[in-house]
Amino acid sequence: MYGGKEQLTRKSRYDYLKDFVADETGKYVFAGTTYTLNAEGKSRFQVLGIPALFSALSFLCAILSGVIPASYMNGHAAVVLLYAVALIWSAMTAICAFRIALSKYPMRDYTYKETVDKIVPNAWIAAFGFILSALAYLYFVIRKGFGNPSWASILFLVSQIGGGFSAYRVAVLGNRYPFTAHPGKPKEPEVQDTELPDPDEYRVL
Repeated sequence: MYGGKEQLTRKSRYDYLKDFVADETGKYVFAGTTYTLNAEGKSRFQVLGIPALFSALSFLCAILSGVIPASYMNGHAAVVLLYAVALIWSAMTAICAFRIALSKYPMRDYTYKETVDKIVPNAWIAAFGFILSALAYLYFVIRKGFGNPSWASILFLVSQIGGGFSAYRVAVLGNRYPFTAHPGKPKEPEVQDTELPDPDEYRVL
């Protein structure tokens, strides 16, 4: 059973290779679906750079929250776990955003699926992680006060809200990526050479 699952994972991982076909010279070229950027008068920075900057800001807010000596980050599982969600998914969002911004166009289908298809859900998960972590921390602040030092709790809440807003902006902008799909050429079925049977083998004596 394990071998079958591992084989399925390996198959899906290299599934994109079916879109490469050999040309007349024997060189393999990509023949699958590609995506072009239709900016409609906007610069590449406006379309791709701004979401990347928001994703970087979101991730930096997560890093900042982790180094702040906030009182209720130690020993409070709800705050720590939600913060971990924000940290991990903001990093994944930033990776997607920068891959999209730095990609060569037309973008190939497998890159599109790894980046454009994933950036919006990743950003939403990060945004909810930030906001819920801030609410969990605020719960302890209301019950026990800001702690010592008080500025650390304030800065933690501000960074969490800033990270959540930045991730939210990435999710919104990610839904507006102006990509146009161009279906690839269907792969021609392989023709197998078949040998005709020797009529002497079927001669009736």
